[in-house]
Amino acid sequence: MYTRLSQTQTDGYIQNTPARYTDFLFTAIKPYDYGLSKVTGTVIYNTAHGYMISAPNAVAQLDKYGIFYNYPLSEASTLQRNQYLTAILGDSTYINSHLVIGAKAFYIHKHSYLAGYLAPNLISESYPYQVNFNNPYSGYGPLPPTAASPGVIPHTYDPVAMFGSYPAGEAAQINISGNTTIGIAPKVNIFIPHNDITIGGLVAQETAGPGGGNYFYGTLDMPKIYGYNSYGNPSSPTNNKQQRTIYSGYLSDKINLLNNKLHIEPGVTITGVSTSNYVPVNQYGTPPQAYTLSNYDKEVLPYLGLSYDVTNKVIAYASYGKGARFAPVADYILGPSGSTTLAPGPETVNAYETGLRYVGKHLYLNFDGFLQNMHGMFSFYTNYLTGYSQYANIGEEQMKGLEFSGKYELNPEWTISGHVSYTNAQYMNSFSATVTPFEGQYGYVFAGNPLASVPNWLAGLRLGYHNHNFHAALMESYTGPQVTTYDLPPTESNPLLQDATTPNPGVKLAPYFLTNLQASYRVPIHQDHLSSITVSLNIDNLLDNHYYLHYYQAYKEYAFAGVGNPYAEAYPGMPRFIEVGLSGRFS
Repeated sequence: MYTRLSQTQTDGYIQNTPARYTDFLFTAIKPYDYGLSKVTGTVIYNTAHGYMISAPNAVAQLDKYGIFYNYPLSEASTLQRNQYLTAILGDSTYINSHLVIGAKAFYIHKHSYLAGYLAPNLISESYPYQVNFNNPYSGYGPLPPTAASPGVIPHTYDPVAMFGSYPAGEAAQINISGNTTIGIAPKVNIFIPHNDITIGGLVAQETAGPGGGNYFYGTLDMPKIYGYNSYGNPSSPTNNKQQRTIYSGYLSDKINLLNNKLHIEPGVTITGVSTSNYVPVNQYGTPPQAYTLSNYDKEVLPYLGLSYDVTNKVIAYASYGKGARFAPVADYILGPSGSTTLAPGPETVNAYETGLRYVGKHLYLNFDGFLQNMHGMFSFYTNYLTGYSQYANIGEEQMKGLEFSGKYELNPEWTISGHVSYTNAQYMNSFSATVTPFEGQYGYVFAGNPLASVPNWLAGLRLGYHNHNFHAALMESYTGPQVTTYDLPPTESNPLLQDATTPNPGVKLAPYFLTNLQASYRVPIHQDHLSSITVSLNIDNLLDNHYYLHYYQAYKEYAFAGVGNPYAEAYPGMPRFIEVGLSGRFS
């Protein structure tokens, strides 16, 4: 049995982002059949309670107030509380030297609470910067009381009557969501001469809710009543709006031929996904009514890996694999005029890799090239004036590059290792795309554009030392320039391009180096069941370099439209971080 309980509390390196994390783990293994079989059980419970930066801040503010500046919580805040519970029960049974069977059953529950606040004086079309994406006013503008009608969720709350003005009455929003997943994953291992065969599968179902909802008010101390201050779809214990069931099976083999010099690893996965989405208000239906939209997608995903021992130290290898990602459940909606706009099908990627590896007594070298083609990338466009959304699988991306890594043992105490890689990533056609991971940026990309936030060059170097109970390592990493993004002006005649975020090859995020140091010393004790204690020191960003992880140019968003003048925003990287640890091993 093994159990661990840890709690972490931090003020955050960005101002006004305190957070607290609690993690609990319990796992147990019960062998039987003289240790050849076993039953396993695991319970994991994690909670996180903290404030996040509400939006990347204007570079002009970071230059004025410091790179880690963030608005005071009394002016802007985004609080998130998450809870995760995972329980896993498994069994692996030894039948004979040729057959081992097993299965795991699991339960996962997630709950999320997101509360956003923005001071009324900052809720203004004239205020030049985007401060918080997590409140309704910034996105929707004035929200007067609304009666139920086709395409409209009712609310009787009057922001002006309660707080004197729309900005004051819509300064806060709370979003509550959650989902539950149950499933089972069986597996069979078959061992025969020259072959190791694995047959497995997965059956899992994820259900959204219950108990979610979106609410807005003048303060975060608010009632949460559907029909009063709710905004969005209703939720109740009997209204589980979204559900997805996955059926997946796979078969893989490891084949050794030519006196164990040629290794072939074929495999195939067949995945079927059944999805349904309950929508309580049909914006386009005639007559308007609630509906449930569902469909079934299936993908066959092959894999083939090859390696050949050219000599006892040189290995040549190649692989091909296909992967898939299925559309979000929320994309399953009806379109205008009663027509059906089904959610897009799965995105697929075809990945190829080939390389050469040298494995000697003191030297390891590896060189490889890769190519990944993504087809049917999710594309969506939402007209916020009409509420009409379109979804399609029309995007294509390609990533290709070269990688080199190596390690050399100078002597029994000193080792040096490093890696360098080059990646070329670009969009192969023009489509509405998710250009950046930041909320509020919905983009459009053009064929030939490079992917934003993907550095062409990455490199690292590590010098390690080991002498008896002392370990130390000095590491240097390099992240090359990255293409940034910018927003097209709101005056674009094509509505697809109005305020759309697109890569900006002419403006790149500056490259940066980071130096990290690790050291530890183990002190043998051998007394009163305490066998040893270990003292450790880790320093990340030893030289305290200041750098940006993300940078883009955008317009302030107001009522789903770009306003004012474009300005630069950025998110800083972590400063110097020093950690001292003390641990003991008991026997």
